[in-house]
Amino acid sequence: MNINNVTGSLEIQAQNLRNFLMIIKSKQEALIKRDLDELTLSMESEEKYISLIDKEEENRLNILAALIEEYKLDANNPDLLKLPNFITAVEGIVDEEEMENLMDRQETVKQLTEKVITINNQNKQLIENAKSLVREIITSAVGDRKHSIIDRRI
Repeated sequence: MNINNVTGSLEIQAQNLRNFLMIIKSKQEALIKRDLDELTLSMESEEKYISLIDKEEENRLNILAALIEEYKLDANNPDLLKLPNFITAVEGIVDEEEMENLMDRQETVKQLTEKVITINNQNKQLIENAKSLVREIITSAVGDRKHSIIDRRI
């Protein structure tokens, strides 16, 4: 195990996040266009990439745990599984060029994650606005009456 394994995992995660970002953008377009087929396809792809992202995160954590043991760091410190803390702990132990490459990959993943969060928040807002609009339309059509739209008496 070496730092390049972590770097490789981050590269895979960055590619997963790029693909995921494209999918949630297409989901956003489908929401705006009210394209149900495209929305369904986007949601299926979204599930796939969420699974891939989770799997790669698990892989990265396993790699970090192995490196913590290999570098004889405090294995009882769960904070070392957080990449910034790990990077700080291995500074001086690992080659400077490898560290720089690792930090670049970490920054890329961080930026992609922020973009995903932004688009997801926008999608959430679109959905909330649509639900609110539907509620207003139903209230306008039915009014504030407390009885059912359909008369159930036979």
